Amino acid sequence: MDKKKLRIKGSGIAGTLGAILAGTALFTISGSARQGTLVQQYEAGAPPAEYTVMVYMNGSDLEEDCGAATADITEMIRALDGMKEDPPSLNLVVEMGGAASWQLPQMQGEGHEYSRFRLTDQGVEDMEYMSLRNMGEPETLTDFINFASQTYPASHYGLVLWNHGAGPVEGYGSDSNFDGDSLTLSELRQAVSTSFRGQEGFDFVSFDACLMGGIETAACLDGMADYVIASPELEPQDGLDYGWLTVFGDEEFGKTEPVGKMAGEAILDSYENWYQEKGQDVPVTMTLIDMEAYDSFHEAFHPFLAALPPDQREELFEKLGRERQSLRVFGSRRADTFSEMVDLMDLMDACRMVPEQDALYMELQDAVKRLAADTAASGKMEDTSGLSIYLPSGSNVQLEEDMGIYEHAGFCSAYQELMMDYAAYLAYDEEIFWENVENGKDGTVCLEISPEELTEVAGAYLAVFCDSGKGTDYYMLSTDSDVEIRADGKLQAVPEKSYPGLKGEILCLIETINLESYTEYMAPILYNGRLCTMEISFDDEHDDGEIRSIVPVENSRQGTKEVYTLKEGDRICPLYPFAAMEEASETSQTENMPADAEIDLDKHYYRGKEIVMETPEDMRLELVEPETDRCVYGYMLVDLRQKIYFTEFTEL
Repeated sequence: MDKKKLRIKGSGIAGTLGAILAGTALFTISGSARQGTLVQQYEAGAPPAEYTVMVYMNGSDLEEDCGAATADITEMIRALDGMKEDPPSLNLVVEMGGAASWQLPQMQGEGHEYSRFRLTDQGVEDMEYMSLRNMGEPETLTDFINFASQTYPASHYGLVLWNHGAGPVEGYGSDSNFDGDSLTLSELRQAVSTSFRGQEGFDFVSFDACLMGGIETAACLDGMADYVIASPELEPQDGLDYGWLTVFGDEEFGKTEPVGKMAGEAILDSYENWYQEKGQDVPVTMTLIDMEAYDSFHEAFHPFLAALPPDQREELFEKLGRERQSLRVFGSRRADTFSEMVDLMDLMDACRMVPEQDALYMELQDAVKRLAADTAASGKMEDTSGLSIYLPSGSNVQLEEDMGIYEHAGFCSAYQELMMDYAAYLAYDEEIFWENVENGKDGTVCLEISPEELTEVAGAYLAVFCDSGKGTDYYMLSTDSDVEIRADGKLQAVPEKSYPGLKGEILCLIETINLESYTEYMAPILYNGRLCTMEISFDDEHDDGEIRSIVPVENSRQGTKEVYTLKEGDRICPLYPFAAMEEASETSQTENMPADAEIDLDKHYYRGKEIVMETPEDMRLELVEPETDRCVYGYMLVDLRQKIYFTEFTEL
């Protein structure tokens, strides 16, 4: 009897899966509410000090959900208290807003949602309550810099930008009171350059925010900071350890090395030590960017790009499609596959197309090492360049809008031009459908495509779906890149007989990284009722798999800082992306776009059985056998533009 063949009907599964791989829910971006902020001049309110450090603390959901801003204020006070026997000449000035609710007692009550104050070893002093302001407007930051630098004059200045971060497109910050409005890099540059410190600059600017350690951020602050301290990776929930402030009390501080460098080194050391001591098993990295080296970087970067012949650009774009998954990426706690921030030097290495670029590449490599003067890193972040760079993805449904923002980021014109051409290449929409999935005699799942079609394939995954028992609905069980791909276009893979799970419940494992010694999967789950992804990795030390972290899936493009560790009492409900299927002969070609832009769990996911972690053994992965007579098998193929396609599916 012939085995039944099925096709996925409609576009929902590609969109849902793309959202998982991007680490976000299906979402829309709301417009920003604009609000004029009066930029003022201020009189000196304190005698000149040696140092003034400004903290622009946009609380957002980080404060609303877990009191993260209040916790860091407590850390700052504790650091100042530790220096009270010999206090440094230091003003620590905070502007606090951006959240709908606060745990800090002084910020509670009507009319107390926005304030400025100074911190001492005694706590909050000189509190000034203000009308609500949009911290995603450049004028708000400009006015704060003016206030802090004029009211609290000093010989040296530092600026800490506290909140979410999302790299060169989405920028820094998310004000909960103004539709999540943020500062783009062009707005950030405007805010600093038009401030009282615009000409003199800062000794250092530090981002306590995710994904801001990019070369574009450095370009944004060129000429306005001696040093920039930022992470190209997602920060864990605790962010920076503000014990680093005690460096201002060191007798030799600012005497042997520049103030910005010594402050930056203290930030890196405390950040690395904090997470090592906590034993939190997530990759962390932080980079000290020496802005004095930025000009020499640009002098090496631009010629390297210019040496690429224009008539080889499309060849380069195809190469990037094939090699994209081998590039080290940032934001990988949620999913690596289509991240749009990649390691700077990994990408430059991939861009080497002609011999004339070889010597230029070596010069560029040296310039980057000088620019990224120091790094703190753990895990898979240890051998990165320390800097990210934007690389757009064809899976991004907002590609045109994002490129419009990136065009105004102020980075190298040669690279912007290259990326505009790349975006045009990515936007080319060629619908492809691969058929002819067959059962091999040895229990394999086989697919034959032409060698010409094979050149369009950047990644191939065996996809397993399971009959939900509800009409034509099937749900995804796994994707796995353990696929043999022959030069003649024949693909074959052997389905697993069992899959990782917890307490007898199979998890949906979607592969995101496959390196020689390390494989990573994401499993969509409800964690104590909240939509999250569970990161599961396999390596030489963990053949049976290890649950590394649980991260919320946000209705936002900002990098989340929240990371959970599975513990006793937690409730886990496995989720499986839905797909509607029909007989292969009756189904039209699938589309590679989200069906809609609204979060609807029951529309996009099949819910498994909720389980409770009662003992340590419950939290260990185990192999669970599915009901194989309900499974169908086919391939998920990713093309050179990072678009997702599914083949026919067949029973075995």
